[in-house]
Amino acid sequence: MTAKKYLLDTNIITYLQEQTSRFHNSVKTRLSNLHDEDEVYLSVFSLYEIEYGIAISESDETKKRFAMMKEAIQGYFRVLSFSEKGSKTFGDLKAGYLKETGISKKAVKRHDIDIMLASSAIAEDAILVSNDGIFERLKKIRSDFQSENWASP
Repeated sequence: MTAKKYLLDTNIITYLQEQTSRFHNSVKTRLSNLHDEDEVYLSVFSLYEIEYGIAISESDETKKRFAMMKEAIQGYFRVLSFSEKGSKTFGDLKAGYLKETGISKKAVKRHDIDIMLASSAIAEDAILVSNDGIFERLKKIRSDFQSENWASP
């Protein structure tokens, strides 16, 4: 069996950490069913998003929860950083998305992080795991982009 690489989006990490999430059990089951040789990563973007969550949290309880999540995931998953190869992929993928959707150049900017995640997954030959609908559309643009949604049963 060939080992697979998985890149987890922040929403998947959040579902895994929050036991009250309706997607917790599904994500936990999918993660536990991976083979020992499979590799699981989180994007440096997830760390950015968690830090943002800490910065805007008004309650100490929420700040504490985000900090605990960050510590737990950093101890469990490897962090995938940006790469030069991913930057080339990003340019091509974003241009393809712009052409495919017909949205304005200004509107496409709100999808930059999602397109960067997809670009990172393509560059690393990883499967992006997310519950965001944009990734189904990106699969139509790039045949080498793989994604899965572990939030569905």
